[in-house]
Amino acid sequence: MSSQLDAILRDYVAAWNEPDDVARVRRLEACVVDDVRMVPGYKPDAPPVRGRDELSAEIGVMVASRPAGGKYRLALVGEPDAHHGWARFRWRVADPAGAPLTIGGMAVTGLDVVQVADDGRLETIVVFLG
Repeated sequence: MSSQLDAILRDYVAAWNEPDDVARVRRLEACVVDDVRMVPGYKPDAPPVRGRDELSAEIGVMVASRPAGGKYRLALVGEPDAHHGWARFRWRVADPAGAPLTIGGMAVTGLDVVQVADDGRLETIVVFLG
């Protein structure tokens, strides 16, 4: 994986842990294009999220839904894999000791497949839960 993509994904994951709306938008400006499109696989039949502001709002809802105290954070799992303008990476939501957040007995984990724009930022994000 390129160092540029590595930095983009670090910013993207950090945005998913940012409770402050203004700080989250700043992080997203660095890692996603203005008209980013995300298909949220964690919400069956949900329409795609379009644009950086909608993405930030969606992330804000998800951050706020985690157990109080902010101890659970989204983190990359393993090494991302990329070629020809596409990348995929695994993630999980866990506490600092590595204990996963579970909902209904299922650990909150997933795989995102992303399309990378010419400038290196993410333009399409497809989220697969589990």
